[in-house]
Amino acid sequence: RLVGSEMCIRDRLDCSLSDAEDPMTELPVRINTPAGPVELMLEAEEGAVHVSTLVPQAHTLADAMMKASADFVEQRGFPVSCRVGCAACCRHLVAVTPLEAFILADAVSALSTEEQEAVKTRAAAVIERLEATGLAQSIRAGLVGEQGKAVVKAYFAEQLACPLLVDEVCSVYKARPTGCRQLGVVSDPSHCAVPDSTQVQRLPVFVDVQRALTRISASLFPEHPSQIPLPLAIAWTQEHPELKTVGARGVDLVKGLLQATG
Repeated sequence: RLVGSEMCIRDRLDCSLSDAEDPMTELPVRINTPAGPVELMLEAEEGAVHVSTLVPQAHTLADAMMKASADFVEQRGFPVSCRVGCAACCRHLVAVTPLEAFILADAVSALSTEEQEAVKTRAAAVIERLEATGLAQSIRAGLVGEQGKAVVKAYFAEQLACPLLVDEVCSVYKARPTGCRQLGVVSDPSHCAVPDSTQVQRLPVFVDVQRALTRISASLFPEHPSQIPLPLAIAWTQEHPELKTVGARGVDLVKGLLQATG
């Protein structure tokens, strides 16, 4: 892992954001995994940036870890079976961190006006269905443990497609959250559509970047949920515009991410 001085990201919240670009720093990262060491470089600005700029670096880390995982199982005769168009996983209840919610909102805002309206319409339809089934309150409560598992199971039974899904393909694929990035299978994709299937064989997650981002979010936004149901995420960012001004040193954010993966 990257070794550096201990720091608390929350102490950096009051730093001022600047429109000027600060020098970039490359941080070498080496992580030992069952597949062997994974080495990569993460970039970070020396100066203050909006905290959501950490997300692309987190995605780079998650992608590198999942590639190592895929290579590891493929060498043992179990190739990844996920393909474009098999989107059963896009009916699961995916939780995103507040940091990722802002990135998703930016990705949606980059779509055409027509596509943006379509996303809003689909999200509203999902929420309406959740309200009708009584699941909305439970989901907003952020249930965990056995009760949380029951809610996730009930959500999947409703077969509600992610609002970002278009023709069984993610419309903001490059910005998809870590919860999606860390999901892959080596079993027959048809099993993924079966609730409680015991035949789904998932890729191992060597480093849980989603959990690390959740820890970071809890530190940055202690008064807000550290995870948000994806169908509610974009609306959540619109309800909290003040969080768009929260800043921290880019280098501190990346170092904090790496420490949070430990």
